[in-house]
Amino acid sequence: LTLPLYWYLSRVLGASGIAAAGVAGVCMYTAALAFIWKRRQGQGTFSHLGRHALSALLASLVAAAPAALSAYAVARLQEGGPLLWAFVSIAVSGTLFALVYILITRLCAPKLLEPLLTPLPAALRRRILPPARENLPKT
Repeated sequence: LTLPLYWYLSRVLGASGIAAAGVAGVCMYTAALAFIWKRRQGQGTFSHLGRHALSALLASLVAAAPAALSAYAVARLQEGGPLLWAFVSIAVSGTLFALVYILITRLCAPKLLEPLLTPLPAALRRRILPPARENLPKT
């Protein structure tokens, strides 16, 4: 569906057109998946989406700051070759982003971590996620 869009926008806008077509393709794909998911799972599927999206956005913004600073710091070290330092920059900033994001969501919105941690072994999940609030003693 997006192939004609890629062709047309690349002719009109060049590299920016390819990027725009990519964004349009991802948006169409996401809309189609959301439609299918809602039909299969029912009306309440996206009931808490706004609150979870806001929590994830805030945690991402907080995590983006140290990740961006680390990418900037690594970029200042470029002496070997640009490809090596680009890889190091992505590895360091991505790892830092993930660690800060997990820490923030663990403290403020542990529900957001559940989909990320489900594939992990139960013992590791218990070490990352705090105990459920309803199991804590009442004070």
